[in-house]
Amino acid sequence: MTIALVQSANGQTSGLTVTATLGSTPSAGNLLVAFFANRNGLAATTISMNNSFGSHVQRRYTGATAGEWPVVLWYKFASGYESTSMTATTTTSNNIVICVAEFSGVGSFDASSGADSFTTAATATFSPASGKEILLVSGCIARTDTTPQNFAPGGSMTELFEAGGRPPSAFNYQIIANSSGSYTVGSTGASTSRKGLWYASFIGSPANVAAFYATVIA
Repeated sequence: MTIALVQSANGQTSGLTVTATLGSTPSAGNLLVAFFANRNGLAATTISMNNSFGSHVQRRYTGATAGEWPVVLWYKFASGYESTSMTATTTTSNNIVICVAEFSGVGSFDASSGADSFTTAATATFSPASGKEILLVSGCIARTDTTPQNFAPGGSMTELFEAGGRPPSAFNYQIIANSSGSYTVGSTGASTSRKGLWYASFIGSPANVAAFYATVIA
């Protein structure tokens, strides 16, 4: 079995809590990735996820003042007993968005990084583990409040979710059968407003590698 997108959901609201409701309970062992963007968060803001997501992997800011506008990434491997309601809670908010995606065929976390000083293009070059089946994910947010960015995904990424405003943000992914070298991640927006970006890579299950080479030999 190769890496595949199983399902995704998103939510957007004005308040302290936002929920994305998946269509079905995630299957045990599948990867869950949650992307969160906050229109008015601060460095001291506490942001948490239900369903035992634990600590975030990346947290970036894009505001004119250091610590504003956080973009957060969580991930976990499903137990099979999670609620379909994926909820993020923050202590400081104006407008918040969340996107949660489930992927099958993922074996382990690889690496992550990000930056918070982009303008029109919130893109970066990223080199995941070589010679592996790889899942790339990226999320970005623009400092503009209500202006839609009409984000275009960078490189060969596919946009899974975009919030047009409050806050303008986007979540992308890409599945690579056999990684080699570097890849472009992130999105390009319509305005030059300051943007933040996080991105991460995950390695396919060892069983995927065996299946891949069996196909090549056949």
